[in-house]
Amino acid sequence: MEHTRPPLGLEHTATENKPGKLAERTSGLVHQAALREFVRYFKSPTNVLDLGAGTGAWAARLVSLGHSVTCIDQNTGDFALESAHFENADLNDNFSSIIKDRYAAITAIEVIEHLENPRHFLRQCKNLMRNDGILLLTTPNIENVAGRIRFMFTGNFRMFDKDETLNDSTHILPIQTYMFEKMVRDTGLRILFHGTSDPNQEISTRLSRFICLLVAPFLANVNVGDNHIFILSKT
Repeated sequence: MEHTRPPLGLEHTATENKPGKLAERTSGLVHQAALREFVRYFKSPTNVLDLGAGTGAWAARLVSLGHSVTCIDQNTGDFALESAHFENADLNDNFSSIIKDRYAAITAIEVIEHLENPRHFLRQCKNLMRNDGILLLTTPNIENVAGRIRFMFTGNFRMFDKDETLNDSTHILPIQTYMFEKMVRDTGLRILFHGTSDPNQEISTRLSRFICLLVAPFLANVNVGDNHIFILSKT
């Protein structure tokens, strides 16, 4: 069956990656935006746990700043960063039971939307955080203007569509801000920071930008940018 493109150029194309190569599986803009927030909390090297590490591309950014990084992922064959410790685990399970240390920082870049139970994941992260630690996570933003328009035309969430040529088929749980705030409270955490990645990334053509500018004033609770960035702490 021939795939049709989403309206208004509001598509998102996943970054391709070859196994065994240190490559980013999401836009580098997401990594850059997340790192800007991370370094506000950690001026000096600390111990970091990176969940859903993939090839190790995000962890490599942290290692380059002097941090000691432990990485967890279910796929051992893709990990390619020699300067970080690696543990094999399924983040849908009780992964905190196999990790003995507690961490000043835990990161999960574009991970939570792939998991079956986000509350379970947040509780597991809480188990591994130091009392003064933080959890930094990113996830696709379905609430931006482009996402609202896409839902209006197709009834599907942007980046969670059935068209696998434009969307990651392993995305199973879109995160909506209000419901996520409830998850955070339910799991004994609190939000220290909520921002987004580069807002210009979400709209790919001049026509899309023009239409988004026209529509935006009529929408409530719009979070611009392609991806949410949350920083959480223990309550």
